[in-house]
Parts: sequence; C-alpha cells; structure tokens
Amino acid sequence: MADVSQMLADLDATLNRAFQNKRPIEFRSTILREGGEEKLEHIVDRLLTHLQQSELIGPAYAAIRELVQNASKANLKRVLFDELGVDPNDRRDYHQAMDVFRERLTGSRMADHARRIHDRGLYFTISFHYNADVLCMVVRNPFVLFPAEEKRVREKFVQSEGVDNLYDYYQRFSDSAEGAGMGIAMVRILLVQAGFSHRCFSIFSDFQKNQTVARIVLPLSPQYRLSRERFAAEAERRGVLPEQLREEARQGLIEFPVLSSETITSDWYDADS
Repeated sequence: MADVSQMLADLDATLNRAFQNKRPIEFRSTILREGGEEKLEHIVDRLLTHLQQSELIGPAYAAIRELVQNASKANLKRVLFDELGVDPNDRRDYHQAMDVFRERLTGSRMADHARRIHDRGLYFTISFHYNADVLCMVVRNPFVLFPAEEKRVREKFVQSEGVDNLYDYYQRFSDSAEGAGMGIAMVRILLVQAGFSHRCFSIFSDFQKNQTVARIVLPLSPQYRLSRERFAAEAERRGVLPEQLREEARQGLIEFPVLSSETITSDWYDADS
C-alpha cells in the first residue's frame, strides 16, 4: 500500500507540474500491467477533473484503456511474428500465425511476455494533449499496421457506423479474429453515446515516422473544431482542392497543430517491473 501511495504521489507531482506549465503529458510502456492501469486511470481522473469535465472520466478512461490494451497486443504480435518468421503479406502465413497468437494470448498472461517485448525496444507511448477547449489522447506503436490489420481496422470502423450498442454489434459482426473487433467498436460506440462525433476517433499508419497511431480527440467546448473540419474550412477559404492543401501541409508549408508537442516523460516499464 505504501508503494502504491508513493507511486501516485510521484505521479501527482508530475501532473501538477504539467498543469502549472500547461504542458502535455506522455508516458511509455511495453504492456499494460496492473500498476500501469492504475497510473492510467489516475491520469485520466486528475486531467479531466483539472479541465472541469469530470463527467467524461468514465468513458475517456474506458476508451484509452482499450487503445493501450490493443497497443500491448500489437507489441506481442510483432515479437511472435518475428520469432516465427512470418511474412505478414502472405495471407495464409498471416492467418496461421494469428492462430498461434490467439493461443499465446489466452494461454498466458501478457506480463509473461514483457521481457521479450522490452528486449526488442517495442515501447508504445500514451500522450495527453489538452487545453480548455479539447483533450487529445494518442497511443503510438513503433511500427505501421500490417496490410491485413489495416484492412480489418477499416472494416470495423465501417461496421460500427450506425450501431447503437455493443450487443447489437456483437450479434451482427463478431468473429473469432483478434477479439472480434470489439475494441474498435466499443471505443467508437462509447464516444458517440457520450455525445461526440464518430470522427473523433481514428487509427492509421504514419509511414514517415514508422508508427501506428490511435487517436481520440474530445472537443470540450462548442468553439473547438476537429482538424478535418478546420482543414475543409481552410481549403474552402483559399479556394483550393483538399489535395493541394494536403500537399502543402505535407511539405511543411502550412500547419494544422492540435496542441503543443512538448512533453513530460516517464518510463512505465521500470515502474511496473
């Protein structure tokens, strides 16, 4: 109990500095252990309380926890595929490896694989960027999606459109692959039920940085507009096609920053071990 109290006291000190200096918060991990879950819940609680949005603590924590669990599983999958010599572009090879992956995932605890993941440097980061108008929660893995993963993510986003609850989704679309896609559906449906647009949640590969990015943007005031909305408005104001504006942004000629990228960092692997 004393160790937990000290851990939360140290975390509070970090959070207080971040709030005072209006700086984002960033942590990293290889898997989500019990200590990591406690830290994550504490951060979401303190952050949304600080932003005077306590009613969002429950849905925000459930959503970010799901994304972090997915990031943990993605780390294990990369380690396993590497050990098995899997070609992720070979459909048969990929699906056979997925059978082994599901067996490993259910047959032992994720914590049993922590050292192998750590030895390969497969940390993921959890970032919280915020101000009075918006909270942006981002989980990044140090690799891009496999083609089969990207296809599956797109399918689950499409399938969850217009579905009001997880039970309906499960009855219509569940299967045996990678948790039946329930994680993506849960986050999407949860955010919509909390009053946010489905566009507030996205998962994509950043090929320039070799990352998979899962992002949740929660507008906290009517004045805030999502990046997509600002992008469309700017294209209309300039009288240019979206493709031209996108190319200018890609070349660094214009920017659409969400929030400052300055971070405070802490190593979750050491804290959890």
